[in-house]
Amino acid sequence: HPATEPISPQFSPYHHERKYLLFQPHLSLKASSAMPHKDAFECLSAQFLKGAPKTNSDREKIFRVWAEFVVPWFDLPVHWFLNELRDRGRSHKSSCIVKYEMGQKVRSAFGDGTIISSMEGSTTSASRYKIKLPYGMGYIRASSIVHALPSDGETKYVRRGGFMEVLKTKDETTDRKLKMKHDVQCRLTFGTEKVYLFMRLYCMLITMLHSAKEHLDSIAPSPEKDNAHFWRSDSSDKMDIDEDDGESKERKETCIGYRGLISSLQEVDLDFKSFEVRCRRISKDKVFLFAALPRLLEKCADALVKVSREDVILPLFDISQCKHVDPLLQRKQSLDVTGDASYRIQYHPLEGLIHFAYLPKEVDFPTSARPIISSATLSETPNSKAGGDSNTSKVLPWRGNGNEGPSKRLKLK
Repeated sequence: HPATEPISPQFSPYHHERKYLLFQPHLSLKASSAMPHKDAFECLSAQFLKGAPKTNSDREKIFRVWAEFVVPWFDLPVHWFLNELRDRGRSHKSSCIVKYEMGQKVRSAFGDGTIISSMEGSTTSASRYKIKLPYGMGYIRASSIVHALPSDGETKYVRRGGFMEVLKTKDETTDRKLKMKHDVQCRLTFGTEKVYLFMRLYCMLITMLHSAKEHLDSIAPSPEKDNAHFWRSDSSDKMDIDEDDGESKERKETCIGYRGLISSLQEVDLDFKSFEVRCRRISKDKVFLFAALPRLLEKCADALVKVSREDVILPLFDISQCKHVDPLLQRKQSLDVTGDASYRIQYHPLEGLIHFAYLPKEVDFPTSARPIISSATLSETPNSKAGGDSNTSKVLPWRGNGNEGPSKRLKLK
């Protein structure tokens, strides 16, 4: 449908770039760091106030997942979220903050640095880290560290039981040397079904917000006509949206254009019908897009709560934090964390796409494309007369480790 085309996933049998090692069927969704992640975070934070997280511990886990997974995954600016992360957490008293290892590179509120040592806290002071920053030494609280950075060498740190531990990056059981460079071109991780559903919903959310922003910015009225777009009800309106006629002008101006849309999404007591009325006042062309946002926000917030309670996304993401990644070893280590890590999630920032593929535990990781099959080869096989296709693509993906041959077709009776 034309209305859902911008947010619909694209299905592909394989990726045309061999260096990404994506030789299996997958679906792709639009996502990039240029999309309104900050607005999405503010809207989701408002949803959390409605009561989706049952306890303060749930809320702390949610914001740690955001800070240590979503922010580094999309390479988002840290200062966008510092105030919210500080206000909505319990600061240094939080039990959700991991204890980092000496020599580990981290990103803090004061810049990137390397941990030199740690100092335990007391009843009167919080625990601190001595960090070597680009401009000198700093003593920083654990709550001021946002997330860990990828290691330069083969040393990899993974959290276990609240502590960062060194994880080996070489597998003695195989001699295969398969490397995927971890840089701005590709990021790979493995996740559970809950992680997959959250990422699907979140990609849809930021894509819809991005489309809404582009549309509303393109039709932004001149300052002389702004008064026509106030959320002020008149005598012909059956639904009284603004009950207080004496509200300030500043309050009404927040309900104009894209900022008005974001402000309305953060109102926890606004029902869907009233929100749709507001959307029609903004733009009558994209009401279908705006009206779907509140329900999508609810589903996305619920999915994030489930991911935080599952409590496996951060260890899985830690495994992917290495400059050079062996996908086979990374998958093996991910399955050691949880046997449900059956979803391959691969982000290509230059393409502005995230690729999702289902890769259950019993299926081998595909490391090569399907062998080239020409029409002459097909004509020689006995099954070619029973539905053989001479227009077969030259390179076809298939599930396997690259050592087996393609499976034969069953003869139709």
